[in-house]
Amino acid sequence: MYNEPKIYPDWKPSTLSIVIAIISGISYLGLFLSPMIFTTWMLVAPDDPYTPLIVMYIYMMGVALFMSIIMLISQWRIFTRAGKGGWECLIPVYNTWTLYEIAGYQGYYCLFAFIPFVGSIFVLVMTILVSMSLALKFGKSKTWGIVMLALLSPIGFPILGLSQNTYIESAGHDKSEGLFE
Repeated sequence: MYNEPKIYPDWKPSTLSIVIAIISGISYLGLFLSPMIFTTWMLVAPDDPYTPLIVMYIYMMGVALFMSIIMLISQWRIFTRAGKGGWECLIPVYNTWTLYEIAGYQGYYCLFAFIPFVGSIFVLVMTILVSMSLALKFGKSKTWGIVMLALLSPIGFPILGLSQNTYIESAGHDKSEGLFE
């Protein structure tokens, strides 16, 4: 028997979320292109080595500031739709704790990131697990969670935060389950 794939008819991206996702994607790409810009500038003006460095620094700081603001707005919206306070995304470490709770995991799992050597592996695994669960809780697929939230988070979080999807607490991972269930 053939099972039709799940389609989420309530997902309607707003124009603002699409525009911000495109702009943040271009900015994200710009971070990878900046060394090429620097090299090209050095070929054009080899007598002035400091100007391209200053321009590249200003450009990268501008992109970083822009991306930080977009991620902040996106996380604020995600937190408020999940029933948490938007201000919780402003506090370092606590925002990760809260994001883990929104995704259905125990919040204290984020503290394992501070264990030397093991912490980085744990963060990698938890990023994938939390991304999959968070995507399910907002009506997306696990694959969308891995690709857009774990790998392309500057594009995925604005789409998730600024879309019209509702938070479904019963979907995704549940705190009563074990870590990998």
